[in-house]
Amino acid sequence: MQSNNHQQLASLLETINKLGAETDFGCHHSELKQYIDKIRLLLPYKRYCVVTDWFLWG
Repeated sequence: MQSNNHQQLASLLETINKLGAETDFGCHHSELKQYIDKIRLLLPYKRYCVVTDWFLWG
């Protein structure tokens, strides 16, 4: 059991510490107000969340 936990932890650490791949979606901080205003206009009943420094795991 201990060995399996160690393997899982090692695998998780390897995943976290890998260099990620750049993506071509999202926006620059300077564009946030524009997109927030647009979502409030188009879908005022929907919630939104702005996230920075995030990871996409597949």
